[in-house]
Amino acid sequence: MDLIPSIDILNGQVVRLKYGKPENLTIYGNDPIKTAQYWVEQGAKKLHIVDLDNALGNGDNIELIHEIIKRIKIKIQVGGGIRDKEKIFELFNLGVNKIILGTLIIKHPEIVTELKSYFNTKKIILALDYENQQVKIEGWKNKTNYNVVEQLRNFRNMGVKEFLLTSVERDGVLTGPDIKLLSKIRKINDIEIIASAGIRNVDDILTLNKMGINGVIIGRALYDKKIIFSETIKKLEKDGIS
Repeated sequence: MDLIPSIDILNGQVVRLKYGKPENLTIYGNDPIKTAQYWVEQGAKKLHIVDLDNALGNGDNIELIHEIIKRIKIKIQVGGGIRDKEKIFELFNLGVNKIILGTLIIKHPEIVTELKSYFNTKKIILALDYENQQVKIEGWKNKTNYNVVEQLRNFRNMGVKEFLLTSVERDGVLTGPDIKLLSKIRKINDIEIIASAGIRNVDDILTLNKMGINGVIIGRALYDKKIIFSETIKKLEKDGIS
């Protein structure tokens, strides 16, 4: 299982939102580059970077992301408002390892075939953000009529292999992961699942690992020190998990 610290960037600062709403904002630092370096020092092997400005239509943090890539040597996956091919190409050219796409693919599923002609599908993660099992798009501002499980099955059949599942109701509030839905999705074959939102403690991580979840995005629990990353990595390595 991959343990992946999240760095959410808004106005050049490291932040966490509750339920994805900018008005529910907590600032955890004003230097995303130092934050990235800190997580590497703590033992992270991957980073999850979300460009909230881009997701909300307020510009982007592409220069900051590029600087992070230049400063650190671990794998980086980037998401947040990537809604055209030009942005995808730009990020890959900067050295991003994987691109997280949501709205673009949900609204234009035919683009999956086109992207497959450019990139290995292993470089694409499909973000399925959901509330009451209905997929949300455009920075979580709009709810669709798509059921999250049905969408996952459809895109798996189109060749997408890796999915990021985020429960909007649990985002940033430390209420525990959506075990019921993740258990259901984990039964679907030939996919990799990254769980996000609600992670409170090491026990949540252990539970998700036993379920066969491939990766966990950790945000507020790290920044609020509910989980100490370096200690958690050591514990999981001792147990033969990480």
